[in-house]
Amino acid sequence: MLKKISHICLIILTVFTALELGTRLTGIRPGYFESLRGFTEVDSLEVKNLFKLDELGIYSINTSLLDSLRKIDPTKHPTFIYQENVMQLYKEFETLVKSIDKIESPLANYRTTFKDSTDIYILETYLNNPINEEGFKSIPFSPIRSEKKKILLLGDSFTYGMSASPSYYSFADLLLSKGYLVYNTGITGTDPAQYEAILKKYMCKIEPDLIILNFCSANDFMTFPRKAKAEEPHEHQTNAGFILSAPLGKYLEVKDCYEFYKKFVSVPKGSFMYPFCKHSSGLSYCYGRLIIDGYIYHPQRTAYFHVRKNISTTQMALNTKPYIDNMNKIAANESIPFLNVIIPVKPESKFSRSNYNEYFIDTKSLAVCFRNYTYHFPKNLEVDDFEQDGTHFNNQGSKKYADFLDSLIIKTLVDK
Repeated sequence: MLKKISHICLIILTVFTALELGTRLTGIRPGYFESLRGFTEVDSLEVKNLFKLDELGIYSINTSLLDSLRKIDPTKHPTFIYQENVMQLYKEFETLVKSIDKIESPLANYRTTFKDSTDIYILETYLNNPINEEGFKSIPFSPIRSEKKKILLLGDSFTYGMSASPSYYSFADLLLSKGYLVYNTGITGTDPAQYEAILKKYMCKIEPDLIILNFCSANDFMTFPRKAKAEEPHEHQTNAGFILSAPLGKYLEVKDCYEFYKKFVSVPKGSFMYPFCKHSSGLSYCYGRLIIDGYIYHPQRTAYFHVRKNISTTQMALNTKPYIDNMNKIAANESIPFLNVIIPVKPESKFSRSNYNEYFIDTKSLAVCFRNYTYHFPKNLEVDDFEQDGTHFNNQGSKKYADFLDSLIIKTLVDK
């Protein structure tokens, strides 16, 4: 009997040891039961200034840091590299400039066709400084007298060109190589509140012939309405990661926001299991499964999901609609054509070449959000047009989307 008990104890100890080692190897630490993508607990919270926020609440790349970051090992700034890949972008453009006559690319080929000094100046300024003074991956935002059509692009990471490799194969750069003056205001992680603020600030300065909203159907439907404000960024840049500043719909200062996300993945200190979990990642993980499955009350998670469970896709579309209305009206008041273009995004499941229309485009939400406006979307995209994880266009997808926008531009401006 004693031997049997000893065997049982040995098995329990072995299983627990394996669980403890396994959870620690996967990043679970004592007192925590889950890892949030892009969030890490830190000993001392530091606010980064890799992006700037102007007086109107417009979020853009902080170009004043580029010289100092060039001298630093990029592995020491993983959030910066992950968020925008700016340093890699500069390296790729520097290589392009040094070998402009040898590299086969649309921009390099386009450069060889230039005769007008203004066109040469604009492109060479962009090639040497792909992030302009305002903090966008674009040609300078300045009034230009040219016969070329000026196109203002609004959007997020798709418009910025994430996953294009090299980065000058983004659809914005491909449009530039087609002979348009392309003003690209795409910034990763931003939303229609930012697009509206950009349009108000830069439309009259740029005087575009056409404005294109590149609406990302994956994340541009807004969970909560917000206004672009000078002191309220949509996300906080910290050494713990880039964290959304309004997890419950109300803006939180950086320290409060950090504490919210920290508690979100922690065993509550007031629980009876905390004294044990704070020493064991295995116990923390097991206790956390009960929390995640809803068997145990957790203050932050309960509040978080209580708020969100009542927000339907229709409500998110309604939250987004005022920004769409305002942008279309702003352009109409200046008699500037405005194209609402939907970027279809592959869900992690339910995707095949045969069910594109059903799963790529949420027509119900779009009908609410773009009521009274025509919207366009490409119908020829396939699995192979997205990067491996399905988040952004690869070079092939960028080319297809650029060709699609080009056809819309021609139809809107040339055939007008």
